[in-house]
Amino acid sequence: MSKKILRVKLKIEVSREGEEILYFSSIQDFKEEYFSISLPYRRGRPLNLRMGDRVKITVPGDSEAFSFVSEVIGQRNDPLRLIDLALPERIERIQRRHFVRLPVNIDVFFAEGEDAEENLTYFKAATVDLSEGGMRIRTSQNFPLETCLWVKFTLPLEGNPVEIFTRTRVVRTVVQFLDSGKFYETALEFIDLPGLRRDQIFTYVFKRMIEQRQLV
Repeated sequence: MSKKILRVKLKIEVSREGEEILYFSSIQDFKEEYFSISLPYRRGRPLNLRMGDRVKITVPGDSEAFSFVSEVIGQRNDPLRLIDLALPERIERIQRRHFVRLPVNIDVFFAEGEDAEENLTYFKAATVDLSEGGMRIRTSQNFPLETCLWVKFTLPLEGNPVEIFTRTRVVRTVVQFLDSGKFYETALEFIDLPGLRRDQIFTYVFKRMIEQRQLV
């Protein structure tokens, strides 16, 4: 099963066993008895591991993910710093409920309404952060929880920008007082967003995080 799920260049999340802080890495090599990952980073800081340390690896997906525990069996420079991990004895399939959020400012247009075919009036806002599960936007309008908002924005994938249009629902609102006035930071959950679009958002988020942390 390992060979079906794990592959070179696959993006993964790494944490110490028993801890919840996520670091980001990718698989760099795959052998019969072990696989190698790049040194995991989070906000510019590496996850320093030693021989025998146990880590939890999560392979993100659309509606599900795969997770397993492995053990550090070696480290080397080839020429990047690589961590060698033992192949897992058991891989668990899990429902994906938590998404990594990227602080990012992207123009987004939103409109309130249940039906996209309605003659909706769109307003412009900017994202506070973005994940494959949803986004936070800052707006001057206060929407009640469960309000349906249609959003459209351009995902700036390098060389291939993607237009995204989807239905969302308001899951949280926080009032903010800035120098320019009163605003509402509104958390939106994507509804019925196709798996391909979620994967494209995840690719963008992960790549930007790697760039910000100066990972290769």
